[in-house]
Amino acid sequence: MLLQKNGLERSLSAAEIIEEIYLLERENSDISNIVVMGIGEPLDNFSNIEKFIKIITDQKGRNLSHRSITVSTVGLVDKIYDLANLGYDINLAVSLHYAFDEKRMAYMPSGKKYKIKDIIKACDYYLEKTKRRVSYEYVVIDGVNNLREDIDQLENLFKGKNIHINLIPLNPIEEFKYSKTKNNVMDQFQQKLTKKGLNATIRRSMGSDIDASCGQLRNNYAR
Repeated sequence: MLLQKNGLERSLSAAEIIEEIYLLERENSDISNIVVMGIGEPLDNFSNIEKFIKIITDQKGRNLSHRSITVSTVGLVDKIYDLANLGYDINLAVSLHYAFDEKRMAYMPSGKKYKIKDIIKACDYYLEKTKRRVSYEYVVIDGVNNLREDIDQLENLFKGKNIHINLIPLNPIEEFKYSKTKNNVMDQFQQKLTKKGLNATIRRSMGSDIDASCGQLRNNYAR
């Protein structure tokens, strides 16, 4: 799907998603883990994602383990419940990025419909049903979402919960005025969260030098 900044074109069918896996394997890649994310919102394409998971994990399909699959979402609350009720113990990654609804609404359109407390409640249900720890993706924008108030609020939201916060440096794109997050900023933020008792790690980004990191490749392809 091409969504938001480039406009929605269409959703991929289950067959098209599966073909991406087989195409890579025909190029001599051994696929052992799959992350469903990137261009568009996977849970907006729920029926095809469900079919894809069912086929790719079937013994007559690719026979992958459910636990080798991660589905990403911006936090479609009703669909998180639906995904949990499928009975698949796949991994769930939620693009949170902000600790406060006000900030999230300003930068993420989905924040106007889905509140953080409701997303977390749905994710707690997901953990209860699947026994799979939820990962919260958090793109760090220096001076915007790594302030003291953000750290304190993340502690309020997650202290004592079996979750993982995946810290991601911002990759610059033309439509967004903020610069790439520096390594020392990432390290300091991670250390402060860890001191609060939160499980937070940094995902080192690769490919930004050729505009191929997360959030960049989509724009180049669209152009």
